[in-house]
Amino acid sequence: MALEFNQETNFYSDYGLSHIPFFQTTWFWWLCFFVVALIVCGVIFFVGKKLYAWYVEKNKTPWGTAWEKLGGLEELCIMYPDKCDESYPVMLFILKKYLQDRFDILAVSKTSHEIISDIKNIGLSDDTLCEVKELLENSSDILFNQSPIELFEFRSDLEICFCVIQETIPKK
Repeated sequence: MALEFNQETNFYSDYGLSHIPFFQTTWFWWLCFFVVALIVCGVIFFVGKKLYAWYVEKNKTPWGTAWEKLGGLEELCIMYPDKCDESYPVMLFILKKYLQDRFDILAVSKTSHEIISDIKNIGLSDDTLCEVKELLENSSDILFNQSPIELFEFRSDLEICFCVIQETIPKK
């Protein structure tokens, strides 16, 4: 490519077209705008997702949380019947945590006999109260003697836990 000499300017005219740097072009600014808008939308999405999860977790009721966890435990024991021995202490912890959150009883750190004396005043029916007493008294034997628990025993004790939660949900 031969360069033409311009007589007026005494320069070679190798700059036939004017050169505009890429960062001064229109397409570059539209691309920048699109990338920034995409980043802003992503930040809004993830912050909104975290705030929604925090709001849902904050507004969970004790009975809703306990019901959900016991339901998951029931599904686990249906799928894996040999896991009932490992799931029994978890079930008792969920029940104690529910009683603690719902009635302000320090149930998690108390023994079964102390919990039994505390739950007499929470408004359970006599049948359910007797079942809970039996459940808590038998739990000591199961946990400390490490005796195996059968699936039907676990399911009946799980039904007692569901019954306690159902009876203690506040009526609107």
